Amino acid sequence: MNSSCLAKTETKSPFLIGVAGGTACGKSTVCKNIIEKLGQTNLDETRRQVVSISQDSFYRELNAAEKIKASKGQFNFDHPDAFDEVFMFQTLTDIQAGKTCTIPVYNYKTNSRSKNENIVIYPADVVIVEGILAFYFPAIRDLFHMKLFVDTDSDTRLARRVPRDINERGRDLEQVLNQYMNFVKPAFEEFCLPVVKNCNAYLPTASRLCLISTFIEDGLRMYFQWSEQSRYMDMSWNCGMFLATVFVLINLVGQLGGCILILIQKHVRIACGVLFFIVVLQTIAYSILWDFHFLLRNFALIGALLLVLADSEVESKSLLAGIPSLGENKQKNYMQLTGRCLIAFMFITLLKYELSFFQLVQDILGTIMMVLVFIGYKTKLSALVLVLFLTSLNFYYNAWWTIPETKPLRDFLKYDFFQTLSVIGGLLMIVLRGPGGVSMDEHKKNW
Repeated sequence: MNSSCLAKTETKSPFLIGVAGGTACGKSTVCKNIIEKLGQTNLDETRRQVVSISQDSFYRELNAAEKIKASKGQFNFDHPDAFDEVFMFQTLTDIQAGKTCTIPVYNYKTNSRSKNENIVIYPADVVIVEGILAFYFPAIRDLFHMKLFVDTDSDTRLARRVPRDINERGRDLEQVLNQYMNFVKPAFEEFCLPVVKNCNAYLPTASRLCLISTFIEDGLRMYFQWSEQSRYMDMSWNCGMFLATVFVLINLVGQLGGCILILIQKHVRIACGVLFFIVVLQTIAYSILWDFHFLLRNFALIGALLLVLADSEVESKSLLAGIPSLGENKQKNYMQLTGRCLIAFMFITLLKYELSFFQLVQDILGTIMMVLVFIGYKTKLSALVLVLFLTSLNFYYNAWWTIPETKPLRDFLKYDFFQTLSVIGGLLMIVLRGPGGVSMDEHKKNW
């Protein structure tokens, strides 16, 4: 380890931000832009309130055999073993304690730490640490107060890496491509990509929570109204209390169990399958099949489930960016397409033929946004507009909390409210993940 840390009289415990992502994804640019926007670039190092550190400074020293491999492009610098984890953890701990630390500068041409060059990290308010495996080591990951993952298309990353390694690091094209195929890309998929789940991503959780809200509400209703629901099914179908109770039990366990699995992201396929079965079962049991309004809403709910299922699918990757892989992620893309199309049915139920200005604006705006989401054009923006639009309408029309508990209208509005909230969750999923491969937005990239 060539790092030294000195404690100051006035210690400053900084806010640590971790920035991870694949090779050449723009991690350094993100850190640089943050520092520039905060006006820290031209300040003296001792006066900076925001500083940036690269994980590359913590590459371990190679032995003689490893240096020979590295010179031939045969050493894996993207593997966790390439880093000095203990050195990095100790340095960040010292920085967090308000100490002034000296860390080495890594020389990419010699594949070693520079002997005559170091970086001094003075106490600051914010310290940004960027690196491909910044979140891989649990002890280091837990030090960060905020985690950011820079998600950049693999084609773009490879296009950036090739000229960078040739011009700045003295490597030839064959060496760069061989290293990318044999080490960089496999390591990214094995060690870097999985850490996305450790980033502070609130939108995916919020979208999933909204999406399953109708199942949570219905599952809890089955629990608290067990007797009433059982009697209702017995009266409707004359099936006897035993079968009616089994129906209520299936709905209770299936809905709450499926929701828990989706929230913790475990066995999502099974969970979505169970919830899909519940939707179909209730469509038949409650005679929704003959009610056009509720049938379309159930289709929209199925569309939202397809989106959360597609979100859980692992995207197939080709060995080289830009070269198609077998399957081309068709299953995931078609699930996203079907989900988009079904979720648009929600707005058909909102269309009303009334000659009022507000209703005309609602119909026209809703129809335009619905069509854009359906065909996948300007999809994220259109879905975001629909989220805001539908949320406003939901709170305006379905304010069930304003109705006394004794009135049946309260239950109908509550049902509508949470079902609409689930569709909003599906739209948030589109805002987060995009329309998928079968869309005009995706085809524009090829045009």
